[in-house]
Amino acid sequence: MAIRRQLAEVNPLAYLPNLALVLNNFGNHLAKCGKHVEGLAAAQEAVAHYRKLVASHPAMYLSILAGCLVNLSNHLSAIGRNDEAVAAADEAVNHYRVASVKSAAQVPGLAAALNSFGTHLCEIGRHDEALAAIREALAIRQQLAAVNTVAYSPDLASSLCAYAKVCLRAEVNLPQALEKTMEAIDIYTELSEQLPQAFLDYLYGTYLMLADVLQRIGRDGDADRIRRQLGEVISGL
Repeated sequence: MAIRRQLAEVNPLAYLPNLALVLNNFGNHLAKCGKHVEGLAAAQEAVAHYRKLVASHPAMYLSILAGCLVNLSNHLSAIGRNDEAVAAADEAVNHYRVASVKSAAQVPGLAAALNSFGTHLCEIGRHDEALAAIREALAIRQQLAAVNTVAYSPDLASSLCAYAKVCLRAEVNLPQALEKTMEAIDIYTELSEQLPQAFLDYLYGTYLMLADVLQRIGRDGDADRIRRQLGEVISGL
């Protein structure tokens, strides 16, 4: 990394984009290893570099900056800096809106930013705004999955779960939360049959959320049955 920084200082036009890219990827890798503070530092540096690149080449780097801001928001959320996470995700949404008008290829990025924005809003209790953001993400991802199910059904399932989680947290729209959770389970079941190592954990987590939704609407027996079955699955592994 030190060599890349030195090269970027000498010739930023040639080397700064690569440095920013490596820092962004490094931050994500650190987060996966549980090193959230270190991941945040890398993400902050990457964002700073991409801001410089956007200033001189906005058409080329605006959407990349937006993606890095989404990552930054997730790093901030992971260490409890939720207000800053909301601000970073909000900026990402705004950049993706601009970029998606010029290129349809940026629409999936807009959906991802909206999904993160809604999730972070929920963490600070702004539930109505969270639901609005996730509804928009969900609508985009439903359209994308209708055209290309293989590519976009995992993202669709993620937004379905995000919507249900906000409903649970806010204690609103619980019948819709149940509907969305069931739909996510259908998607994750199919994905788990194809790629179990990638999606079984998501399926398990969605079943846990289903139990929470069922309990919240008064179906305690169904909720207990699901939790018991999940426990039996885990104990049998």
